[in-house]
Amino acid sequence: MAQPMTPASGGDPEELLLTPEQASPLIKKTPNWLRRQAYARTIPHHRIGRTILFSREDLQQIKAEGAQPARRRTRKRSA
Repeated sequence: MAQPMTPASGGDPEELLLTPEQASPLIKKTPNWLRRQAYARTIPHHRIGRTILFSREDLQQIKAEGAQPARRRTRKRSA
């Protein structure tokens, strides 16, 4: 299994980059969904060559963009 990679600066553990498999449980999406969206460039991510990786900040942005306000249910009126 792939290990998380650290940035070139090597510092803070909070800045770890996660594979789609590691990131998927954190945002309740499948690894395949993360890959497809990253290839389509619709979600924030990092690429090292062909490898797609996600930072914690990327995952927070994905969650925030997916948040939707609750909708009020309307009742159908009888004629």
